[in-house]
Amino acid sequence: MKRKEWLLLILVVVVLGAAAAGMMWYRAAHAPQNTPAAAQKTEPELPPGTPSATLVITRDYGGEQLMKRAVPISQGDTVMDVLKREGGDVKTTYNGSFVESINGLASAYKAGDSKSKPIDWFFYVNGVMSDIGAGEYPVRTGDVITWDYHRWAFDTSAPALIGVYPQPFVQHDEETNKAIALAVMYAPGLQEQADQLAKALSTARQTETKAVAWNEQLFAEGQPLIVLGDSKAYADSAFYQKLWEQKAMYGLFAHFTKNGIEATDISGNVVITDVKPDAGAIVATVHPETRKPLWFVGGNSSDAIARIVHTIASGQTADTPWTNSFGLLQDGQETLRLPLGGTP
Repeated sequence: MKRKEWLLLILVVVVLGAAAAGMMWYRAAHAPQNTPAAAQKTEPELPPGTPSATLVITRDYGGEQLMKRAVPISQGDTVMDVLKREGGDVKTTYNGSFVESINGLASAYKAGDSKSKPIDWFFYVNGVMSDIGAGEYPVRTGDVITWDYHRWAFDTSAPALIGVYPQPFVQHDEETNKAIALAVMYAPGLQEQADQLAKALSTARQTETKAVAWNEQLFAEGQPLIVLGDSKAYADSAFYQKLWEQKAMYGLFAHFTKNGIEATDISGNVVITDVKPDAGAIVATVHPETRKPLWFVGGNSSDAIARIVHTIASGQTADTPWTNSFGLLQDGQETLRLPLGGTP
């Protein structure tokens, strides 16, 4: 074979070899990797400008997240419309007004059956339980819709959650399209912490949030409120003490007493009373008349309150311990989600 033909043959072999190697590299680079990150389903991003809400599905008072993603919404959509369209396998009863199951996780309560368990689906919009049905509640762009599957008891309720912060406080009035009024009310000696939280909220809300001195009249006005107090302030507050008398109905899963913080289960039974001196807590509920978000923040010391305020002001990430939670107890170095014993 002539030298020229040998060179041509060698060139062909080199080219084919390079092509084969390139194909092997391409397949290896694009093959699914045997890692948890690759195993998780990646939700497609919505096109910019698409009207959307966030759909969150959890269980056991936010203890386990089953789904969270941005979903497109259309004019006239209700919470039920969004769930049926985007939530997977959804079954309803009572002419479509009651959610029986989501993706196989079904109501465990049967009226008249003493052996059944009181476990059902409940929905929240922007961290507040609605007082109207899911089929009647209109969805707006930016809303966070949470469906939580949890145990309940008669004469008890969990009307609010903290785990979608700052969403309960960034809503806009439908008529004025301005951010809802909000104040951070503080007890004596806690202005610095209140200013820190108000500054963080002003950034999140893109409108000024003021820190104001403790004034019982603000409770009567029924506006959204975050309250920073120590045990003395809460003990002296007629509004707080009256609300605590109905703690189970208002989902007050922690109590600020002169002896420290008490933490409760879903029925309002005190489970923990020996919290550490540096413990702090966040308790979320709604105003009994206006149903506006009302948070109580406190601790066993000013340092404890400073730490819990820092926790709130720092916001949340996907792995923040209080994401989707209904309340929080920071007991020294330990972080406990409230209510205690929320898992069936």
